[in-house]
Amino acid sequence: MKKVTFFCVNYNSYDFAERFLHSVDCAAMQVPDVDIEVCIGDNTTENWKELDMQNYPHVQVQFFPYHQNLGYLGCILRMMADRNWADATNSDFVVFSNVDLTIDPQYFVELQRAHLPEDVAWVAPDVYTPRLNRHDNPFMMTRPTQMSFIKWELMYACPFLFGLLEKIYNRKTSQRQNPSSIMPIYAGHGSIMMFTGAFLSRHINLQFPSFMYAEEIYMAELVRSDGLKAYYVPMLRVENVGEASTGLLGNRWKCSQKIKSLRIIKKIFDFRNE
Repeated sequence: MKKVTFFCVNYNSYDFAERFLHSVDCAAMQVPDVDIEVCIGDNTTENWKELDMQNYPHVQVQFFPYHQNLGYLGCILRMMADRNWADATNSDFVVFSNVDLTIDPQYFVELQRAHLPEDVAWVAPDVYTPRLNRHDNPFMMTRPTQMSFIKWELMYACPFLFGLLEKIYNRKTSQRQNPSSIMPIYAGHGSIMMFTGAFLSRHINLQFPSFMYAEEIYMAELVRSDGLKAYYVPMLRVENVGEASTGLLGNRWKCSQKIKSLRIIKKIFDFRNE
């Protein structure tokens, strides 16, 4: 492993961004032979400010002050296009993430040690959210069916029902025992998605067809179409705050966006045979 590049999104979360950069810098210090680069796209539209790039001696930091809300993958893919796609994917691993999380100091050390299968395209770390006492990965074990989309749309059609079911889900998953070894999954959690540069280099100038949500399914389908796989890798640890930005927008907005994205993705990919 020679290079890891992060493409991260900031939206009204500058304090989290600084904490995130500090965690990456601490982890990078453990692997001086690995080139770590962090690109941060700023979707903040009002009261924006610059980040101090001088406090992180072990990583290269580049700031993209878009100051318009491009969505999650929209912002990431804009950065990759502005960087030049070939250059952006010229890394062993490319990470898509929010900034309201921190990575473990041994993250890159464990990544170097991990014996990943040859067909890996997506590496899903152990993402722990303390406020929910929940491990967000493995996120999706199997490919969704048409019935899955019907159930999701019914749930998101009623924001109150969504909020109730979300609380039940959080309570149920807080008691889940996480797998302790590397295993294949359908999709990892969207808060941090790490792909091989080789996989992303096959999808030049990729465009996400919606504004936000269901990014995990979209990327999982691209991985699947390439005959590759996503793998949960529990020794890679991340601590997630979660919804630092979207939590301010309320369930009604989230549900409407989720329905839009699911309908678009269902049209693009064929889930009839699942």
